Amino acid sequence: MKKQPSKSTKPVAVSHKKPATKPATKPVTKPAAKPVSKPKPKPVTKPKPKPVTKPKPQPKPQPKPVASSYISASQARSILSASPLSGSGSSYSLRDSWGPIVSVTVGSDHVKSVSFNGTTYYTDKNTTLQDCIDGWGRKRGERYMNLV
Repeated sequence: MKKQPSKSTKPVAVSHKKPATKPATKPVTKPAAKPVSKPKPKPVTKPKPKPVTKPKPQPKPQPKPVASSYISASQARSILSASPLSGSGSSYSLRDSWGPIVSVTVGSDHVKSVSFNGTTYYTDKNTTLQDCIDGWGRKRGERYMNLV
């Protein structure tokens, strides 16, 4: 079914004419004006960074001067005389059947030298319990073996 136009609508006239155009005329040019210069923007300067100040390092504490790192000769003699080392004056030693184990020499101001001969220690290190019992008996051999 076709739709019929309603009675209330008016027909519209359609024109197929071209729109009117103005006649071609030469454009009017104005005399060249001086270009208006815009004010140039000021260059933006970045604020300079403030130099970072490093804290000054604290000076290292100086070691306090020590009068002497040695004990005096009289102190050394009193310690050595109370020890199992034998001797007096300037030479003290601890001896066994193999020879001196520890020797200490005391000078006029302090201890001059200390020497250790580990022959006995190194040979006893490889000793067995049975060797100790055979040499010193059961009780003393076991005690000695616990020390080594």
